[in-house]
Amino acid sequence: MFIEKKIKIKSFNDYEQKLKRINIYFDHKERKNIILKEVDKITKKKSLNFVMNHQLIDEVVNLVESPNVFLGQFNKKYLKLPNEVLTTSMIKNQKYFPLFYKDNTLSNFFIIVSNLKPSDNGKKIIYGNQRVIEARLEDASFFWMKDNNSNFKDKGEELKRIIFHNKLGSMHDKILRLKKIATFFAENIKLDNESQRNLEVSINICKNDLVTELVREFPSLQGTMGYYYSQQSGFNNVVCSAIKDHYKPNGPNDFCPSTKLSKILALIDKWILVGFFNRSRPTSSKDPYALRRSGLGIIRIMIEGKFFIKLNQFIEKSIREYSKKCFIR
Repeated sequence: MFIEKKIKIKSFNDYEQKLKRINIYFDHKERKNIILKEVDKITKKKSLNFVMNHQLIDEVVNLVESPNVFLGQFNKKYLKLPNEVLTTSMIKNQKYFPLFYKDNTLSNFFIIVSNLKPSDNGKKIIYGNQRVIEARLEDASFFWMKDNNSNFKDKGEELKRIIFHNKLGSMHDKILRLKKIATFFAENIKLDNESQRNLEVSINICKNDLVTELVREFPSLQGTMGYYYSQQSGFNNVVCSAIKDHYKPNGPNDFCPSTKLSKILALIDKWILVGFFNRSRPTSSKDPYALRRSGLGIIRIMIEGKFFIKLNQFIEKSIREYSKKCFIR
């Protein structure tokens, strides 16, 4: 937003007041309050719920200096997609705020925050944003149908084409290592036969969603889409939940996996990190492979899961699963 005239400023307060006269708000908190008040008006009028997303609101507040809030909507047919696909498209791609019905189900309405104060009550802004989100969701619908028309169970072969690391082999190689570590782990904690079978099945398909169209489009949904595709393929809920949660915890503020099987799968998946430690150890200034986060995740899961095991044995086992030719040098 540009002002085509000179403004004389006598003091900071004078500067701030003159900006307000042209609807530019200097103060971060004031911009945030303006947005939230407008959102509250809209949601009350439409009988919808707004769920606060602190990270998104802070990001949006810093993207605008003259906040204007509008209500958009998309075709209800897209509500057939998994919620995570819809919210990821709205939040991460478009910086929209999803709105929910009173029963807390996701609605087809969303909040747009614009930096423009239009003369047409926002009709063009709303129309343009609705076209953008519907185009994205149409693509997502196509990918969802295409993925569901393929055999999720058989996608493991395609993992041979995905490089885990140029010196550690493919994702398929990683799965083979996970199986060996899982057998070793199951023996040490005396895992029952049914849980061992579920663990083996989970390992076989836990990375299959990496080769699906939707995860290529939305990489942050790895694991989540694996959950939906494994459900569609008829796998039991224990296996599906393990696939969904095996990347957790994804940082200090994230929850650990909730079930015993998902905790075990998450643990052995993180144990593979030892392959990076020969020359890629984290330092105070860099940790390119998030090894520190994975290490802390291992400790948290072991404590919450009450796994009484000797770490050094599993570290040594993991190291042995890397051949000399592929170990990072």
